Amino acid sequence: MNYTQRQKLATVLKYVVLIVVGFVMVYPLIWMVGATFKTNNEIFSNLTPFTAHPTLDGYKNAMNDYGGQINLFKAMINTYSYVLPKVFFTVISCTITAYGFGRFNFVGKNVLFSVLMATLFLPQVVMNVPQFILYNKFGWVDSPPISPFDNPFAVCV
Repeated sequence: MNYTQRQKLATVLKYVVLIVVGFVMVYPLIWMVGATFKTNNEIFSNLTPFTAHPTLDGYKNAMNDYGGQINLFKAMINTYSYVLPKVFFTVISCTITAYGFGRFNFVGKNVLFSVLMATLFLPQVVMNVPQFILYNKFGWVDSPPISPFDNPFAVCV
């Protein structure tokens, strides 16, 4: 076996390994999507993502009253009423902050940027109590979380 043949064989083996590993990584997602069309008994009876008798009962039950108490549409609306303003205001404030640090030279720029970078090393759990105190002083407790001032990662990314 010459060098060219060994190189082709190595390439084929690499692709075979990549395809097998890729399938192993994607299979749980495929199984979960397939399980949405099965009954509860079928979900736990085998590991194949396919069923002989697909049904949409799971979707119907989820949209009506999931667990008898949760309306999925109302839950989605509540989630988006919190998430969309938060994302909007975070994008605006982080863009302005990043532009200010990138474009302008001012006194204390390095110190302020160092403080910003230092906040990246703090876990979010450490920031929860100071944020609660700050939000309480601003009167933001029990209001939609639209504060853009708690995400230093978005500025630096």
